[in-house]
Amino acid sequence: VKPTFTSLSRRERDVAGRVTGYRGIRDVPCYHGPVQLPVLQQADAIRAAVRASGRLILCAPPGTGKSTQVPGLLAADSRQVVVLQPRRIAARSLAHRVASEAGEAVGGRVGYQVRFEQAAGPDTRILFQTYGVFWQRLLTEPTAAGVGVVVLDEFHERSLEADAVLAWLTRLQAERRPDLALVVMSATLEVAALRAHWPDAPCLEVAGGRHPVAIEHLPPRGHEPVWEGAVRAFRHLLATGERGSVLVFMPGTHEIRRTLDALGPVCAQAGYEALALHGAQAVAEQQRVLAAPADHPCVVVATNVAETSLTIPGVTAVIDSGLARQASHDAGRELDVLALGWIARANMAQRAGRAGRLGPGRCVRLWPQSLETSLPEVLPPELARRDLARLALEVAALPDAPAWLEPPPPERWARARDQLRRLGALDEAGLLTALGRRLTAHPVAPALARVLEAAREAGVVTLVAAMVAVVEAADRRAIADEGDLYLLGLDLVAAAEGGALRRAGWAREVVETWRQLLRQLRPEAVDRALARLPEAEAPDRRARVTRCWLVALGDRLAARQGPSYVLADGRRGVLGAGRTEAAWVLALALHEQATGGGRQATIPLFLPVDPAWTAAAEAATETVVVSWDAPRERVVQERVWVANGLPVRREPLPAAAWDRGAAEALIAGKLLAGEARLAAWDEDVEQLVRRIRRAAEVWPELGAPALGEDDWEVLYHELARGKAAPAEITRDELVAVLREYVGWPAVDRLERAAPRTWRLPSGRQARLTFPEEGPPELSARLGDMIGLTGTLALFEGRLPVCFDILAPNFRTVQKTFDMTGFWERTYPEVRKELRRRYPKHPWP
Repeated sequence: VKPTFTSLSRRERDVAGRVTGYRGIRDVPCYHGPVQLPVLQQADAIRAAVRASGRLILCAPPGTGKSTQVPGLLAADSRQVVVLQPRRIAARSLAHRVASEAGEAVGGRVGYQVRFEQAAGPDTRILFQTYGVFWQRLLTEPTAAGVGVVVLDEFHERSLEADAVLAWLTRLQAERRPDLALVVMSATLEVAALRAHWPDAPCLEVAGGRHPVAIEHLPPRGHEPVWEGAVRAFRHLLATGERGSVLVFMPGTHEIRRTLDALGPVCAQAGYEALALHGAQAVAEQQRVLAAPADHPCVVVATNVAETSLTIPGVTAVIDSGLARQASHDAGRELDVLALGWIARANMAQRAGRAGRLGPGRCVRLWPQSLETSLPEVLPPELARRDLARLALEVAALPDAPAWLEPPPPERWARARDQLRRLGALDEAGLLTALGRRLTAHPVAPALARVLEAAREAGVVTLVAAMVAVVEAADRRAIADEGDLYLLGLDLVAAAEGGALRRAGWAREVVETWRQLLRQLRPEAVDRALARLPEAEAPDRRARVTRCWLVALGDRLAARQGPSYVLADGRRGVLGAGRTEAAWVLALALHEQATGGGRQATIPLFLPVDPAWTAAAEAATETVVVSWDAPRERVVQERVWVANGLPVRREPLPAAAWDRGAAEALIAGKLLAGEARLAAWDEDVEQLVRRIRRAAEVWPELGAPALGEDDWEVLYHELARGKAAPAEITRDELVAVLREYVGWPAVDRLERAAPRTWRLPSGRQARLTFPEEGPPELSARLGDMIGLTGTLALFEGRLPVCFDILAPNFRTVQKTFDMTGFWERTYPEVRKELRRRYPKHPWP
C-alpha cells in the first residue's frame, strides 16, 4: 500500500510536504494526497507561473492529480480558491476526496456548492463549484469579491457557462481585478486557441499519470443493440483474464437500464455487482456507487458523468459504446434537440483513460476502428449549438462586454437578442430594461422567467412556479401519461400539501426547482390558498394561469387540424400524452424524431387555450383557404376565420363557391411533385407513354412530344380541370388527353408503326413491350413462333425488336434479333433440351 497524507499527523504531513517539494502555508492542510502523483513534480512551476502572470494553461492527463492537488498548491493566502467542474457529481466527489486527504470533513476548509446543495462555510478556502453556480454568482457579484484563484477544470467540454466564465474573468482580471489568478486545465485542451486568447500565459504539460491502456475494438454484429454488445464485451474481458471492476459508458438512462438487465445474469455468475451511475440519481446513491468498486468487483454502467474528474477505485477496464446524447438548438425550427451521436476522439481518449488511472488497463470499444478517422478531434462548443437567449440576457446584465475565447455566432446571437426584445428584456438600443433585470434573477430560461413575472402580477405564483419547474426540470417519467401542464402543476402542488412528493413520483430536480422559485418569489398567502383550491372553487384560475404563459410564449399557439395541431409557421404535432377538446393549445414543447416517412413531431407538454383568452381573437378575419388533405389525396376548400395566424373557426366551402382554378393548380402541382398518384394509371397507359417517348427519340419527323416535366404540367392541369381529387380522373380521360396532346394523326401513325400487339404465324397475338431502357421486346412461346423468320423493326425500320422466345412454362430460353439465325444455329440445341423436358410437345 502506498502511503498517503490521510494517515499522517499535521507535523508528519508538513515534513512529507517538504520532502516532495510542497510549499503550502502552515495553516492549510496538505491537499495533494498520494506522494507519487505526477502533478506534484510540477508544483514549483505551477506556483511560479501563476505568480508571474496570474494565468496558467495546464495540460495534465487523467490520473496526474490535477483536480485534487492544484487547488491546494494555489491556496497561498486568505482568499478563496474556486475550482469549477462541469458536473455536480464531480464537484461533490472531488470536495470529499480533497477533504478526506487532508484528514478533515467536507464543509470546513474544503467545501462544495452545486445547485440545490452545498457544504461550505465562511472558513472554506477551497470551494468546488459547478460552472453554472459560479456563473450565477458572478451575475450578482461581477467582481468575484473574496476569490483569489479560479481554476477552470475540464474546460475542454466548453459548456455555455464555461465559455462565459472564462470570457468575463478575462475581462475582469485585465481591467478591475489584476490580483485575480486564473488557471485553465484539462487533459485535452485546445492549447492553440487558449494561447492566442492569453498570449502571455505560461503553458505547462504534466507527463505521466496514465498507465498504458490496451485498446480493442468489438464492432456490433448486424443490428445488435448497444447493450448486447456491452454484454459480449464483458464476456470477452472475463474470458481473457480480467478480474478488476469494469466501467461501461452508455448514452443515457434508458440504455443504462437495458444494459443492467442484460448484464444481470452474467454478473451474478461471475461474482460482480452491477451498478448504475448518472446525474439523476440521489446523492447518497451516487456516493455508494463511487465507493463500491473499492470493496468488491463491480460493473458500473454510467453516462458521460464518469468521463472526467472522477476516479472510481478498482476500475481496470472500460467498455465504451462511443455514444452520447448532445443537446443542441435548431434555430430554423426553434426546437431544442437532444440527439444521439458519436463522441469525438478526445472524448474517446478521456473514457479510455478511466481504465489506466490506477494501473495498466484495457478498453473495449464497441465500434470498428475505421470509424475513428471520420470523427472530429473535439466536439464543437455549446456556443455553436445551444440556444443563446438566456446567455444573451445574462451577458447584458454584466457591467462590461466579456472577452470571448470564441465569440458567439453573430446570426444566432442576434436572433437571441431579438427574442429578448420581444420579451421586453432589452430595449431598442439593446440595453437591459428594468424587466430584463428582474428576469436575470430567475434561474430559468428568459421566456419562463417572463411567465413568472406575469404570474406575480396575476397572483398565481405558486401554481405557475410549479408548472415552470415541470418544464425546466424536464422529468419525462412524471409527464409520461399527462401532457396538460396545468394539471401537472396542480398535481405537484397537491402532492406538496399532502407531504407525499416522493410518493407522487416527482423527481428531486422538479421539487427542488419549484422550492427554489418559491423562495425567490415569496408568494402571498392568498396566492398559495388559490393554488390549493379544488377546480370547482377556482373557476377562472385556468384562464389566469394560461394568460401568464401567453404573455411570453404566444408564438407557440397551435390550432387543431384533424388529429394534430398546427402552429402558425406550419409545423404540425400530435399530443404526446393526455387529451383535450380545445381548438387551440399552447405547444410548450415540440419534440421531433426522424421516421421512415420523414419527421414526426409530438407535443409532450401543452396548455389548452380558449381563443377568447387572447386579444387576437377579437380581430379575427375571414378568408378562404385552399389546402391539400394528404391522407385522402384531395383538395379541401374552407371558409376560415383567422386570428394571430391561427384559425378560430372554419366551415366547409359550398361546391358552388369553390375556386376551381386553385383546385386545378393544387392537384397538378401534387401530381407533378409525386405527392399524389393517378389511380387510372395502368400498364396500358404506361406502355402508351413509353411508345410516345421512344417515337420522340428515334422518329423525330412524327413530331411526338418527349413527355418531359413541362409536358406533364400541361397534361395534369388539363386532367385536373373541374376535379377535387386525382382519384376522379378516369382511365378513358387520361388516354384521351394523352392522345389529343400528341395529335390524332400522329397517334394513328404511331399505332401502325409501333402497334401494341403483333400477329404470329400461329394466329395468336403477341404483346410488344417497351421497357424503361433497351429495345422493345416481342415475347411468345416457341411453338407460336414456328414459321417466323427474319428481323422486325418499328417506327418504319428505325428501332429493332428483340424476340423473347419462351418455353412452355413461359420462361425465356433465348433472346435474339434474328429469327432466321435462331432457327439455323440455335434451335437444334434448344430442341434437344425441350424434348427432354417436355416430351409430350411436338418439336419439329
